[in-house]
Amino acid sequence: MASPVETGGGEEGTDPLRQCLRDTFNDDEMVNSIYFKLQEQGLSDLETLILGVGEDDSLLQELYAELQLKAGTKIKFNAMIKRQTALLQSKQSQQQTEQVNMIAISVPEQQQLRRLQDTLQRTNEVQKLLQSYTNRVEQDADDTKTKIDEKINEIVEALHQRQAALKSLVDEWKANKLESTNAEIANMQKYAQDIKQCINNINSAIHNDQTISKSRETKVKHTAQKLYDNNADFEVLDDVQALQKYIMAKTKSIGIRWTSPISVDAVSAFGTIDTEELVNEYQVPSITLSDIIETEGSDQGCHLQIAFTVKNFSSSQKALFTVIYAEADDDAKDESVSWTPDEAEVEAVTDERYTVNTKDGFEYNKEYVFKVSMLVSMPLEMVLESNMMKYTVQPSSKRRRRPSVPIQQHAHSMNPLTAEMLGDAKPAEQKRLIGERLFPKIHRVEPRLAGKIVGMLLEMDNTELLVLLSEERALMNKINEALA
Repeated sequence: MASPVETGGGEEGTDPLRQCLRDTFNDDEMVNSIYFKLQEQGLSDLETLILGVGEDDSLLQELYAELQLKAGTKIKFNAMIKRQTALLQSKQSQQQTEQVNMIAISVPEQQQLRRLQDTLQRTNEVQKLLQSYTNRVEQDADDTKTKIDEKINEIVEALHQRQAALKSLVDEWKANKLESTNAEIANMQKYAQDIKQCINNINSAIHNDQTISKSRETKVKHTAQKLYDNNADFEVLDDVQALQKYIMAKTKSIGIRWTSPISVDAVSAFGTIDTEELVNEYQVPSITLSDIIETEGSDQGCHLQIAFTVKNFSSSQKALFTVIYAEADDDAKDESVSWTPDEAEVEAVTDERYTVNTKDGFEYNKEYVFKVSMLVSMPLEMVLESNMMKYTVQPSSKRRRRPSVPIQQHAHSMNPLTAEMLGDAKPAEQKRLIGERLFPKIHRVEPRLAGKIVGMLLEMDNTELLVLLSEERALMNKINEALA
């Protein structure tokens, strides 16, 4: 494993950049070649390299071209950059956390900062999504041109002029779409800077007046509110439904519709460019709790089957479902219980309808409130929640009396995860196994941000993640770091 990011040059044997290259490639000739080429590019030390290109794919591609790296070497070099970038960000985050922990911050101030940080993360995610969409625009335009060629070539020579005209419209759409999408990316970049500046202003206000007071809280609130008022994008980024509409509006694809049959007289109007096609992979899923069905019963109560519908979601995609319930009376309404079933326990009845049987039993004549959440990674990593549904378990005189079976409460434990179990799974499956065990633990502490925190933690090494699953104190420390 490469050493953490360090600054300074030092002797050849202790140069962090050279040492990191050696740890990555284990080939002195290749290390020296890459090292001296980086020197020529002005990237003389490891931190300069990370800060210069660490999060910019376009700059990385330019650097690869300058270094003349082969495909396999690119993969290793890219992994090294990502690893060192994560280490540097972690170090900076820890320094900021230690600095902030020295000053008292009120709950309203924490809420404002947390809201801004959430929106900053969402802004960066949308920026990456739109960046990936620009690549798709190129591919969609090429695919559409191919479809045009296949159809036009089947028709007489009279259609050739129309063929050129249709391609011109596609090129015009592509140019306009790339221009508008890049403009949106620029807007997101500017808004991200505005948010960072707002966070810095709030932190500065807190540092200047280190005593919690109403005036300081008001100043913090006004500073954040000014950003909200001056940036209409905040409402989009702060609301999942508005974000869904925004993504659907900004990621529409292109296609071609053909009018058939066609006569020679209609050649000049043959084919219509459709620039409003929705792309499935960019649509935000929605989840609806649709039904609750009683299953196994006893003298004390019964188990339930939870049925829910998920739209804009393919069963081939990965999602983490969580069932959340609580007693409906006022005294217990805040004492909710969450349970994340294993993937095998969630049954896909149809492409959209899913069911899961509860492990807990529910007492007769008691009213409960249920909802289901799902953690998705496409088009953005987010937690989506269903509607809430009240349900009262009624004893049925028609049900044949069965031997009394004790009703288990909170029986949601999963088998402990071990390194041996992970070793038998593929990398993506390893992260899923860890994520489905982390989520309920984090949800109990921070239900609103559980999905985001899980996503952040899954970037860590699996060995470290296993420690978090087994040591509550270590997990709480990571949760506090994520919230800082």
